[in-house]
Amino acid sequence: MNFEQFQREVREYNTDVAVRFYIGASDIPSGVDKNGMPVYRVVTRVFKSRPPTLGVDRDATDDDIAQSPDAYRMFENETKGRSHEGVEGYPLSMWMVPNKAEVEECWRNGIFTVEQLAKAAPSKMPPAIVELQKRAKRMIELNASKGKFEAIISNLEATVAAQNEQITELRTANEAMKVKLDILAARGIAA
Repeated sequence: MNFEQFQREVREYNTDVAVRFYIGASDIPSGVDKNGMPVYRVVTRVFKSRPPTLGVDRDATDDDIAQSPDAYRMFENETKGRSHEGVEGYPLSMWMVPNKAEVEECWRNGIFTVEQLAKAAPSKMPPAIVELQKRAKRMIELNASKGKFEAIISNLEATVAAQNEQITELRTANEAMKVKLDILAARGIAA
């Protein structure tokens, strides 16, 4: 190995930095509560590590976000996946089928609901997520047929309610006829 190749390998090694954003408490207290305990702000934090032993954990700055836009986009997707706000469909985090790693992998790829998972392109997903996609499609099919059965049930319930109303009217008319027959029988006209 010559010196130039060695320098190139050192440069490549020095640029491999793993960056992860997360929600955490600030290192510096923002105040003191009524009991004298420190109060910390909830902030976005960044953890930067370079193997084998270097790791820096601190509050994130705009420079960190600018230097690692992909890592920040993954953080935003995970945050969106946990929030459930403005989500149309069944949230993945509420679905009992996937484990935590599978849910987070979906979030990183911008998939937040079971419906989005069922419609996603399987060519870009790992095998475990493809299996989840098959289950998501099956769940949507079952829910679609469930809606059909609910419509049939509600139609039958409406029919039964109308028939019960007719039965009540017929009983009332029958009681009125019995009263008239009793009156006629008392007069001796009807036997």
